[in-house]
Amino acid sequence: MAEITTKVCGVAFESFFKKAVLFKDARSEEVSQKCLEAFVSYGLKPSQIVFRAGDQMFNYDISFSLFNGNGTFKIS
Repeated sequence: MAEITTKVCGVAFESFFKKAVLFKDARSEEVSQKCLEAFVSYGLKPSQIVFRAGDQMFNYDISFSLFNGNGTFKIS
Protein backbone atom coordinates (compact mmCIF):
# COMPACT_ATOMS: atom_id res chain seq x y z
CA MET A 1 0.00 0.00 0.00
CA ALA A 2 1.32 3.45 -0.96
CA GLU A 3 1.51 6.22 1.60
CA ILE A 4 1.32 9.89 0.66
CA THR A 5 2.62 12.59 2.98
CA THR A 6 2.08 16.28 2.33
CA LYS A 7 4.06 19.01 4.03
CA VAL A 8 3.10 22.64 3.58
CA CYS A 9 5.09 25.52 5.02
CA GLY A 10 4.33 29.21 4.76
CA VAL A 11 6.53 32.14 5.67
CA ALA A 12 5.62 35.81 5.47
CA PHE A 13 7.95 38.71 6.10
CA GLU A 14 6.57 42.21 6.24
CA SER A 15 8.49 45.42 6.66
CA PHE A 16 7.44 49.04 6.57
CA PHE A 17 9.28 52.11 5.34
CA LYS A 18 9.63 54.96 7.81
CA LYS A 19 7.94 57.31 5.38
CA ALA A 20 5.47 56.40 2.64
CA VAL A 21 6.76 57.04 -0.87
CA LEU A 22 4.55 58.75 -3.44
CA PHE A 23 4.06 56.93 -6.74
CA LYS A 24 5.80 59.70 -8.68
CA ASP A 25 8.90 59.34 -6.46
CA ALA A 26 8.97 55.54 -6.32
CA ARG A 27 11.24 55.00 -9.38
CA SER A 28 9.44 51.74 -10.15
CA GLU A 29 11.42 51.18 -13.38
CA GLU A 30 14.72 51.28 -11.47
CA VAL A 31 13.39 49.00 -8.74
CA SER A 32 12.15 46.49 -11.33
CA GLN A 33 15.53 46.50 -13.08
CA LYS A 34 17.40 45.98 -9.78
CA CYS A 35 15.08 43.07 -8.89
CA LEU A 36 15.70 41.50 -12.29
CA GLU A 37 19.47 41.85 -11.89
CA ALA A 38 19.37 40.38 -8.37
CA PHE A 39 17.11 37.40 -9.13
CA VAL A 40 17.96 36.48 -12.74
CA SER A 41 20.12 33.64 -11.39
CA TYR A 42 16.94 32.17 -9.83
CA GLY A 43 15.25 32.10 -13.24
CA LEU A 44 13.39 35.42 -13.06
CA LYS A 45 12.44 36.76 -16.50
CA PRO A 46 11.36 40.33 -17.35
CA SER A 47 7.88 39.14 -18.33
CA GLN A 48 7.34 37.78 -14.80
CA ILE A 49 7.65 41.18 -13.11
CA VAL A 50 4.22 42.73 -12.63
CA PHE A 51 3.57 46.39 -11.82
CA ARG A 52 0.16 47.43 -10.53
CA ALA A 53 -0.83 51.06 -10.04
CA GLY A 54 -3.98 51.71 -8.06
CA ASP A 55 -4.83 55.29 -7.22
CA GLN A 56 -1.47 56.69 -8.41
CA MET A 57 -0.71 58.14 -4.96
CA PHE A 58 0.27 55.41 -2.49
CA ASN A 59 -1.57 52.36 -3.87
CA TYR A 60 0.97 50.62 -6.14
CA ASP A 61 3.13 47.48 -6.07
CA ILE A 62 5.73 45.47 -7.96
CA SER A 63 5.58 41.70 -7.63
CA PHE A 64 7.09 38.54 -9.09
CA SER A 65 7.24 34.84 -8.31
CA LEU A 66 10.36 32.80 -7.62
CA PHE A 67 11.14 29.10 -7.17
CA ASN A 68 8.66 27.82 -9.79
CA GLY A 69 5.85 29.91 -8.35
CA ASN A 70 6.39 28.70 -4.79
CA GLY A 71 7.51 32.10 -3.53
CA THR A 72 6.14 35.56 -4.20
CA PHE A 73 8.10 38.75 -3.69
CA LYS A 74 6.10 41.96 -3.46
CA ILE A 75 7.03 45.60 -2.90
CA SER A 76 4.06 47.83 -2.18
